[in-house]
Amino acid sequence: MPAREADGSAIVTRIVRNPGGRDFPPVRPREPFGRHALIGGNTWVFGLFRGHRDVLGVSAAPEEFQATIGATREQL
Repeated sequence: MPAREADGSAIVTRIVRNPGGRDFPPVRPREPFGRHALIGGNTWVFGLFRGHRDVLGVSAAPEEFQATIGATREQL
């Protein structure tokens, strides 16, 4: 699990979020933090989501899907 951003800086993050996507106030950022990437092995579904974002109500950008497809293929 990488512990550094692409620019070489340490990954610093709060590891707990509330269901609304905001940080809980008493939780301090942790460092170092290893970024978890749980990508599985299905590129077809990511392509489907990327190509039909509006119909499926997907909020991720096409570039994010492409990056995940690339990471999945690299893992496979």
